[in-house]
Amino acid sequence: MMDISDGLSGDLGHILKAGKVGARLDHASIPRHQGASLSQALNDGEDFELLFTLSPARARSLMDWQARQRSFYFYPIGTITADVKEKTDPKSFSHF
Repeated sequence: MMDISDGLSGDLGHILKAGKVGARLDHASIPRHQGASLSQALNDGEDFELLFTLSPARARSLMDWQARQRSFYFYPIGTITADVKEKTDPKSFSHF
């Protein structure tokens, strides 16, 4: 789990690199402010949201819980894959 204050694409890249995995994103599911482009949603920072991965079973359980309580919102944006060939092209902020 990590915050995406530096941009979704860059911080997702850190998670994928650490796990030696890839990801397949569902671009239509990525939350964005009204009028924001996909590029802005992926690369702009200062969103202060959390990014994390769950097994499919735990993800279903979390979404079921969300439907019942309606005070926290989670947005499934894709799936983790074993294919590390799928590279992200982050244009988000980098501290290094």
